[in-house]
Amino acid sequence: MDITKLSRTELDEIFGDFLEGILILAADFNILYFNRSYGNFTGLDLDRAKGKPLLEFRPGAKAPGVLLTQKPIHGELRKEKEEEYFVNIYPLYEKGRLTGAISVVTYLRDAKFLRDRVQELERKQRILDDLMRERNGTRYTFADILAESESSRDAVWKARKAAASDISILLEGESGTGKEVFAQAIHNESPRSSNPFVVINCGALSSSLLESELFGYEEGSFTGGKKGGKAGLFEAANNGTIFLDEISEMEFPLQVKLLRVLQEQSVRRLGSVKEIPINARVICACNVDLLRHVLDGKFRKDLYYRIAVLHFHIPALRERKRDIIPLVELYIRRYEQKYHTKVTMTERARDCFMAYEWPGNIRELKNAVEYALFMLTDNTIDLNALPSSLQGLTGAGQTVIEPLGPRMRRMEREFIQKVLDRFGRTVDGKKKAAAALGISLATLYNKLGEK
Repeated sequence: MDITKLSRTELDEIFGDFLEGILILAADFNILYFNRSYGNFTGLDLDRAKGKPLLEFRPGAKAPGVLLTQKPIHGELRKEKEEEYFVNIYPLYEKGRLTGAISVVTYLRDAKFLRDRVQELERKQRILDDLMRERNGTRYTFADILAESESSRDAVWKARKAAASDISILLEGESGTGKEVFAQAIHNESPRSSNPFVVINCGALSSSLLESELFGYEEGSFTGGKKGGKAGLFEAANNGTIFLDEISEMEFPLQVKLLRVLQEQSVRRLGSVKEIPINARVICACNVDLLRHVLDGKFRKDLYYRIAVLHFHIPALRERKRDIIPLVELYIRRYEQKYHTKVTMTERARDCFMAYEWPGNIRELKNAVEYALFMLTDNTIDLNALPSSLQGLTGAGQTVIEPLGPRMRRMEREFIQKVLDRFGRTVDGKKKAAAALGISLATLYNKLGEK
């Protein structure tokens, strides 16, 4: 379409309400059209200026030069009447023949307004995204997964690729590597993202209780059941995703029932003969080699191949060393934003973070950084601010690896003792310490082993 052939009415319909100033020149350098915004800025009247050379009214105009050179101008910053503006000028062609030029003027005040407006809209969109994730039971997306090392980037790539499909996924990795974060990210990038994300830890419940939670039950199925019965988690996850964590801990009889649900795409509540259709994507996770469990007779082979259509390993933190310092810095930045302060870290502390083996993976790293941020002096993380398990590690590593459970409990007690050093060990001091830690006073006493 050759816009130089359009009438003023037609051009007004297109450009009349633009915030940007629009000027159209004919190939002979004469004014064909400009919109209201351009006229207000220049003080020109289109009835008086149309058909006349632009340079007669604006001696420094750049558009005639574009017609001569047929080379566009992009983003040139100019100033006129104390008003700053950007101008883009493009030659116009019709079937290879030069027909004119169009000048688009963006006033800096409008650009700033649009920038602020875009930032505000982005802020509101983030809030809406957060609300939607809260409503569907999630917190994380792929934007929350920091992946600098090759192994972690490969895991993210596989997860993103899997998100678009409905295939069942098995995530394997040590405790604390972020398997549920990956599962939530996959859900939130899938077509099911607006629907529920339901989580259950298969190792945290007895087999009978896990069965009733997964499949639901009818009233009177067993003593203590709810009046009216209860829908199961597969029903709750309908059209969404169900995440079965620690699937390796599920007992054999329940594995048979789960396999049937996955094959038939329906559930039967305990005490019922009615089949309820379900449409839930299944993502499973475990911290063992599940195929080895199959070979050892600890997990059903047919169920394994049903849930592990795609399976991949989420690397331990010691296998992705390049991620350690970026993760530390990420947690520090969050602290800085929350408390409006600036924190530095010494090279000695940085070396300790890198030398440690991190048996608790990202979860342990996050705890260690939070400990250091609470214990820092002069807004600097040095060796004396680190948990004792890290102090003294400068590259040689650790000769004795303490089991994860005792290590985490010891670190927790040490941290609580440091907090009590700050607030005091009176009842009032313990109340303040519990509040600072975000736990109840009773929990504080339990963690200290006090009655």
